Amino acid sequence: MHVPHARDVAKAPSAAEDPKDMEKNNNRNINNNNKKRKKKKKNQQEAPLSIDDVEELSRRREQLQSDLETSLARIAEIQAWIRQKNDESHDQNADAKVSHRQQQLECALQELTAARAAVWAMPVGLWKDLYSLRHPPSAVAAIVKTAVCLLGERLYMSWEHCCGIRDLRRRIVKREPSAVTAAELATVQRCDLKLKWSHDRVVRVHPTLGPLHQWIAAMLRASKAAAKAGGEKKELGEDGERKSAAAAAETAALMREMEEHAEYVQLAREELAAIDALLRDATHEADVHDASVETPCSSPKTRSNMTFLLTDASTRPQTESLASGRSSTLSATEKGSVRQQSLRQQESRNADVADAVRSSTFSFSFSFSAAAAASTSTAAAGVPSVVPRLRLESCGVGNVESNTGMAGGVVRSDTPRVIRARFEELRASPRIRSPRLGRPVTVHSARLVEGSTCKNSKTFLDSVSPCGTAALLQERADLLQRVHDLEDRLKEAYHRNPSMAEFQLMRDEMTAAKQELLALRVEHSQLLGQTKRCSLYRLRVPRENGAQDESCDGDGGAAATTIRELEEQLRAAHEKIQQLEAQAALNTLRGMNASVSSEYSDRLTQTGGDNPLNAHATLPTGGGEGNAVSCAPTLRQQQQQQMQQQKRLDDALQQLEAQRDALAVSEERLNQEMHAHHARQQQVRQLQEELTTVWRRLESAEHQLRLTLEERDDKMEGRGGVATRRSMPGESRDVAASLHYELKQLHQRDVANQQTIERLRVELATLRRRRAEERQRQKELRAARAAMLERLEKTFAEALRRQDCSMRAIPQALARARNELGQLNMQRS
Repeated sequence: MHVPHARDVAKAPSAAEDPKDMEKNNNRNINNNNKKRKKKKKNQQEAPLSIDDVEELSRRREQLQSDLETSLARIAEIQAWIRQKNDESHDQNADAKVSHRQQQLECALQELTAARAAVWAMPVGLWKDLYSLRHPPSAVAAIVKTAVCLLGERLYMSWEHCCGIRDLRRRIVKREPSAVTAAELATVQRCDLKLKWSHDRVVRVHPTLGPLHQWIAAMLRASKAAAKAGGEKKELGEDGERKSAAAAAETAALMREMEEHAEYVQLAREELAAIDALLRDATHEADVHDASVETPCSSPKTRSNMTFLLTDASTRPQTESLASGRSSTLSATEKGSVRQQSLRQQESRNADVADAVRSSTFSFSFSFSAAAAASTSTAAAGVPSVVPRLRLESCGVGNVESNTGMAGGVVRSDTPRVIRARFEELRASPRIRSPRLGRPVTVHSARLVEGSTCKNSKTFLDSVSPCGTAALLQERADLLQRVHDLEDRLKEAYHRNPSMAEFQLMRDEMTAAKQELLALRVEHSQLLGQTKRCSLYRLRVPRENGAQDESCDGDGGAAATTIRELEEQLRAAHEKIQQLEAQAALNTLRGMNASVSSEYSDRLTQTGGDNPLNAHATLPTGGGEGNAVSCAPTLRQQQQQQMQQQKRLDDALQQLEAQRDALAVSEERLNQEMHAHHARQQQVRQLQEELTTVWRRLESAEHQLRLTLEERDDKMEGRGGVATRRSMPGESRDVAASLHYELKQLHQRDVANQQTIERLRVELATLRRRRAEERQRQKELRAARAAMLERLEKTFAEALRRQDCSMRAIPQALARARNELGQLNMQRS
């Protein structure tokens, strides 16, 4: 038997004694609670937007932007697919119309239509006159019985039975060629209607026989043409009809999907405009408040976080479209640090958020026209087929200027309340997602592109990816939604266990810093490699004037230096040749002048013995005609040799210039190919880094959630013991099953991403092989250039050697001429 506690026994009489006081106290407490709740709600409505609100708006805007891009991409793909289908069907219809049997059938049907019109146009009196004949002529009986046979009746029947058929004219007009059987056609053909009863002969008998004869002939031709066309359709079989029905059903499904995506695009743009207007009005209100009232911010960290989040929420669409791998890594690190600071200051932030919003200066430079253009330019994908219509008129573009007073431009006190009300209404509106993607039409489009003309192939190959643009954007949107959900769950887990979450955030921040450092090192090494390659492939051609000569690197610089030295040697050789030619011409003129008079020659002979230098300075004259003739061929041969050497040198220089031009063209083409290869490689690297960043965020959030759940389970097991473990087996199994399903999906996506990475790796190997081939080609060009320079050096050396030999031969010839001149003088004396 249960015995009540002494305190319970003591309280019982007091509670029984004062029921009115207890009721008053309860009513007083209820009223106080209601007042506190109303005051709290009023303060919350009048409070400006906090960091959590801005972050929620930014995430919602990011998700809407991603889904909008997916829907636009899907609409573009469906439109391209339908356009190609229409072109194909148009071509198929054109081919079918060319068929001879189809043309015959159309002509026969046109004739049958004209015959039906003629039969129907006959007056009823003529039909009654025809039926009133008791003993009709042979032509009337033959024509009417043939028409009745084509209607499905017996051919050999009495005239009374033929006249007793009801609605004969209507049945003739309604008869279809396909309803006529082969037996009926054979029966009518055996009658030889055209041979016995022609049209001109029948018309004279009765007015109704002409249209009936025309209808019988048209029906026979149409039945034969329909039978032949039906045979063609049977030859094609049911496969063509099944394909056409499937194509029509697929087109209808895609049209419905495109309508759903178009409806979602309109709704998403309205909600994006509402979010942008709300952020703009909040920023304008804060700026006006800062301009009018300046109060110190109670929490500088909260103020910096709020400013960063608003700026990040406003500029995120523009940053995502232009950011590279490094910028995405930096933005992820900054976001992680901002979230860490916001989580660490969660306790003190609720008290400081109002002052932070009112006193902080927002660096909120958001271009709404650019955002609208970005929302309509790119493409993505989404979820429910039926999208609810949102009523965002009150959340639309606000007019904060209307809240300013006429005197002094003071902001009214109800502006934060209006902004908060708009935010709450936007938050209460249902979250919309774009419709899910149907059958992928990208593969079909790519197959059609291969068989299409070259005019459209380039655009389709550039715009259609192997996996499909809409499918990739759909996967990105799903990953983004998953990351947002995991972040929300992580925030809830943080409220339960802040210390573990802070430790995990610090560890993730350290990991992100290490990864960023590794990425910077890799980028540094890549830049060094690119610099070395550019220094190898650069060829600086010397300018025409020597003042602007540039030093060249590697083999190109050495080649330019060698060519310049050889040009200088060639110029010096030209100068020496010109000097020798001038000296030879002067000596020849002196010899001719000396041979004019013998006195001058004797005078030279007399002075020759006294002063041998004068003898060396002149050539023999007078009686030395043989000596002059012997010296002239020597000079002529020297001139011919010099001309030949000059011609060879000019040819070598021309060949060198041609080879230099070809080498410059090949190097320019090689540089262009290298730049294109680097651009493609940079694009592939950016895509890989973006996908890696998203996966890294997802894995980090899942790891944090897993640690939090494990710690919560450990705490629950430690507190509750065996009873707690027995009380929640079903929930643990459900959580484990959901986590297992999510991990399985992530594994499948990882496999797909690995396949994509493998394909990109194969393309990278192909590009590397091409690069190796370009290097080998460049080596061959260098070897050819070196061989050409070596041959040119040998040519110059040979020319200089011959020039030196000719210069040494001139004094020897002069010595021989002097000796012969002395001998002649001695003979004369």
